[in-house]
Amino acid sequence: MREASARVTRLAAVAGAAIVAVALAHGPGSTGASTRLIERAIHAAGGTPILAEDVLAEQVALRGGTIEIGNPIDAFPQRDQSAYVDFLLGEPGGDADVARAQVVLVERHGSAEKRIARNPRFAAVARDAHAVLFVRRAKVAG
Repeated sequence: MREASARVTRLAAVAGAAIVAVALAHGPGSTGASTRLIERAIHAAGGTPILAEDVLAEQVALRGGTIEIGNPIDAFPQRDQSAYVDFLLGEPGGDADVARAQVVLVERHGSAEKRIARNPRFAAVARDAHAVLFVRRAKVAG
């Protein structure tokens, strides 16, 4: 019985080590957008600040773009912090941030994407495995 128990323990240790080795070899999973999508967002913004979810905002800033708000979030006024959190959660309180933006970059299938996808002032113009780029529709004269 002890021999079988020791064999199971060794087998579990080897399997666990193999799983850890594979995870380390692959590294952390990406949650950000592709470089191509970030560059497209920056180009579409034409120098205006991009409203983007946290990781995406960091990517925009690292590529030289301007963001509406980002980390450290406490560097912004409380009103802006609340609106940004509402934007992230897909709540109506985030609509003030969206109203100022020309370009919005959100994670796919998240609450923010679901809310902005229903906003007739924006169109999804590009996406990758992790993010969707929305751009404000041109105003139609009439």
